[in-house]
Amino acid sequence: MLRDVSGIGTEATRASIIEDLIRRKFLHAAGKKKVLTPTAEAYLLIDALPDTMTYPDATAIWEDQLHAMADGVGTPEEFLAGQAAFARDLCDAARMAQMAGGEGFPVPACGRGVMLKRKGKHGDFWGCSAFPQCRMTADDAGGKPNFAGLRVPRGSAGGTGTRLPCRRDDGAPQLYADGR
Repeated sequence: MLRDVSGIGTEATRASIIEDLIRRKFLHAAGKKKVLTPTAEAYLLIDALPDTMTYPDATAIWEDQLHAMADGVGTPEEFLAGQAAFARDLCDAARMAQMAGGEGFPVPACGRGVMLKRKGKHGDFWGCSAFPQCRMTADDAGGKPNFAGLRVPRGSAGGTGTRLPCRRDDGAPQLYADGR
């Protein structure tokens, strides 16, 4: 399918996408030839995504539809209705997604993401993979997140009802037992 269409991007857009994937730690470039390999986080992401988001042919099909529309086949309303349905399906799938396994530690605040080790200006720390929806962080203690002293909101596994910097799926602040 991909060879039958005009293309899915330019060299410049592909280069910027690859740079962004490296910056976000989904790809690792090694050696003189900068051989790209996916990271554990990349595998976690792909496993969590619906199949329709893991193949590049969707954008090629859309490009085909736009070219056909320019030739008088189809209407913008039909195309946009299809895009809206696609976006709704993705949102529904995202609401049900669970990120589990891999090298991350389960996040007690949101229960959806995994704690991933990050490098900050004050040293290593751990943050939720569901950032910015979940803003839970923990200090690094010997290569593992240090949950000591952190309390988890009620409704989470083992929760006690104290505030953590986490948001609900709809983006609203999480409500805690202390009423805030």
